[in-house]
Amino acid sequence: MALANISGKPGVECEHLARVPFAPAYKQPEQLMMEAILAMADKGLISTERQRECAQTNEEARADGACTVYPIFYEQYGFSGRYIFFSIYTGRKESWSVYGRTLVTFDKTMGKWSCQCSSSKKVHRCGHIYLALWWTFQCKNELLVEERETSGSGAEETEHSEGLSKAFTEDQIVAMTNYLWQTKRIPEVLPLQLKQPVPVPDRFEPAELVCPYCPGPTPPDLSDCTAVTTNATVYGLYRVKKGVTVAVRTCPICGKQVRFQEYQTGFHNFNNKILLSIPLCSMLTSAVRNNTAIGRFLSMLEDHLELKIHHNTLRKAFFHFSAITNYSYSYCCNRCGHNPPVLIADGNWKTAFDLPVNLLKRPSCDNIQTAALTVNIDDQWTQLQKQLIAAGFCDGTSSKNPFCRELDYSAFAPWVGEFSRVGPVLPKTEVLKGLSKQLNSTEKSTASFPIEDALFRVLDTKKPQKAELVQACAELGVSAEGSQADILNRLEELVLYKEIYPKMFVKLQKAGGGVLHAGCMHSVVYYCCPLWWQESARDHADALLSLTIPPTVYISDIAGRVARHTNNRTKQQFFQPNDGRLCEATPENIRKAEQKNLHLSFPWVRKLQQLGGPVQSTHGVKAGTRGPHPITGTKDRYSLYDRFHQTNQKRAEEKLRSLDLVPEMTGIINTSMAEQLNKELANSRYFLCQLKDIHFMFMLRLVFHMHNQRINNTFFEKMYRLTKGQASIAANGIVSLFGDGGEMPEDVPSRVSPGHAVSDADIPVFKTVEEKEETTEEHLQTAIPESHVGTPFSVKLFPIQAENEFMALPTYEFICWWRDFHTVGSVSDRNKIILKVLDGHKEQIRVYDSMRLYCHPKDWELDVLRQAFEGTWDLSKWTIHYPQQWLQKDSHNCGVFVCTMAEMEVTEIEARQETLTAHQLQYLRRYHATSIMSTVMLEVTPSFL
Repeated sequence: MALANISGKPGVECEHLARVPFAPAYKQPEQLMMEAILAMADKGLISTERQRECAQTNEEARADGACTVYPIFYEQYGFSGRYIFFSIYTGRKESWSVYGRTLVTFDKTMGKWSCQCSSSKKVHRCGHIYLALWWTFQCKNELLVEERETSGSGAEETEHSEGLSKAFTEDQIVAMTNYLWQTKRIPEVLPLQLKQPVPVPDRFEPAELVCPYCPGPTPPDLSDCTAVTTNATVYGLYRVKKGVTVAVRTCPICGKQVRFQEYQTGFHNFNNKILLSIPLCSMLTSAVRNNTAIGRFLSMLEDHLELKIHHNTLRKAFFHFSAITNYSYSYCCNRCGHNPPVLIADGNWKTAFDLPVNLLKRPSCDNIQTAALTVNIDDQWTQLQKQLIAAGFCDGTSSKNPFCRELDYSAFAPWVGEFSRVGPVLPKTEVLKGLSKQLNSTEKSTASFPIEDALFRVLDTKKPQKAELVQACAELGVSAEGSQADILNRLEELVLYKEIYPKMFVKLQKAGGGVLHAGCMHSVVYYCCPLWWQESARDHADALLSLTIPPTVYISDIAGRVARHTNNRTKQQFFQPNDGRLCEATPENIRKAEQKNLHLSFPWVRKLQQLGGPVQSTHGVKAGTRGPHPITGTKDRYSLYDRFHQTNQKRAEEKLRSLDLVPEMTGIINTSMAEQLNKELANSRYFLCQLKDIHFMFMLRLVFHMHNQRINNTFFEKMYRLTKGQASIAANGIVSLFGDGGEMPEDVPSRVSPGHAVSDADIPVFKTVEEKEETTEEHLQTAIPESHVGTPFSVKLFPIQAENEFMALPTYEFICWWRDFHTVGSVSDRNKIILKVLDGHKEQIRVYDSMRLYCHPKDWELDVLRQAFEGTWDLSKWTIHYPQQWLQKDSHNCGVFVCTMAEMEVTEIEARQETLTAHQLQYLRRYHATSIMSTVMLEVTPSFL
């Protein structure tokens, strides 16, 4: 009207005034009743604060003579009935409520609420929405449905919302979803040709001709194709095509439908109205892998294509594609195998999402069943993925998703790799955190103890009295049974509940407890679990008891509590000896640890650097048995602090959980791996925290899987190149070099050229050595077939003698130098020298290879040594050991390393794992030269240096 007045036409009315003559008479809506909002609170639909806020607003509206909520149903006037509008009293004038009222919109189809107030862009619902929800719950309860959209910032229009599709029965949806799950899975690694754009056809039809649902050897033929829509939309990377026909076939016997779902054609069908190209799906997956939100990528696509894209619809279509993709979710490191010797765990409470209000209350022991303390992760994750797949049949219809389940305390399932877990059923006892205890009125104390500051004081006391702890338990309604450590653990868990710790509750912003993750030394995640409440020792114990073979070292920021809680659940059998400390908690050890004069050494620490070597098979190992770890070879288990928390422990004995007490481990284990993973998660937090519960859990597991995949692929590709194609994944999950029987990741050969590979024909069959009296180089040469005589392949055998500079070894150790012609190609092509030490006393072969290329001798290589020393030792029972040693970056200093390691062997000097610099190598060359020729002056530098 203002614009019309400026244009010289002051009599023009706006569309709103034009509708005034047709407006019906005002009818007072039904008043809000307190009984309704109390019923909402009982069902967990509204919190106590929101209840109080809504009641106060209702009283203010009545005092002001205005109605609190006025509903508007446009379907009464012939318009679409999808949306219901509510005029809500605010009592104040803002830019979004000029007349003291605001507008709340309810989407009946998607169950989505939105408000135009300034608080609508926050994560939580505003008070105006709860006022509208109050009226709807009281007057139109049948309209309340589960919110089907991903939580986002605003209500987006959903494409193809009008003219809903035919609704399916529950049995039909289940059968069709199971069919897609079993026969239409998409491979995790897509062929390169599928990532290339292809022309979009004008019509999509299913490939099946007979019914896949009807049993029997001769299923009935399907009907002819019937078009369900002629206005489908196909989204691609470079164009969007509308007006596409999609047809289906129907079984005349069972009535179930078969639709197009063939990824090999280059397209993915979501709901017969929305189809995505495989290149677009692959690009969206890469976006998630690189910490980019789906919505952000779609916004980029909008700018690129210069058109409007409905984000929610495409987001659900991508979840549908990801759920039907056959991801391995192995959660295994290619260097540590299925049973890592070290796990570093931490919780990330910032990576969370909104929880239903009713689940923020402390559970009661009357509501907890034994089945709620475990979870079948196979069934749980399969059900979650099928729920996302079934959305393609339910979206845009009135059908309810049959795979949806009510969110309860056991809904959050952890994930562990198939070969690392004890089985499909894993412990999940998070519901027991701060479990309330029913107390009689006579047992309740009248003391004013349970206030937040007083309870903090008790927990912060280094040595609280047992009487104080028992009194606190009595006031707070938790069990006071068990040791002081048990009581302290229960009291610390109460920090998660609002009625006990309102300050901490506000700090957590009413969100979930985040996620607990545990990874190996190489940052590969082995265990992840979304949490209802902030992490506690109980969650770490659940993780440890889920593993077939627990790690030797478990590192966390609450190591003491983890050790006490886990031992209490396993009859003090898990973390031993010394309750998981590195040594006995004697006053002398504690004093030395505080003065930093306590240094410990364990023989198994050296084995942490030998990851990738042959390890014992874990096949047939009974879960939960206390046996030696297959890599470290020890039964001991330790619970230690990370480097950020090992110096600020209040209990003196906790100083003995510091990693600094074992200097060897500090150079091997990077305890900040978990914190670095949290930093990486922070890059994805901005979109993970906006998702609904099922999407949050699904995407979180997928993000961790992609993280693991990136680390493993980087390492495998490096090994693949160094070994010229002779690398594979062994049965224990560890990369095997020059071995047989392993598997290769599907996506590696497409990125790495195999180079020179040795065939089986190149492996010689050695003859038997007849003379056993004395082992010499000639005897080894006679074991080589005639076809290989004269080749650069050679074996050098040097017994160590007791001479001036060297001392004789009492265990008949021998040093064997040789060049591996069959693996490398030729000596002139690559002169690689390695060192093998045969220790008869320990029955061990120690391999020194500064480039870590030949750590595992092949069978035909070991046959040379077995036959050569047949009269002296039985090498078939010996073990192969790859000790700590110096490493090289280049490819021409292996001789310097061999000489150095040989001298360190005879002088019994142990080396630490480190890579030498060029300056250090230059010094070693001079040292060995002066040892052989004493006339060489140190100041003379050879030209080749």
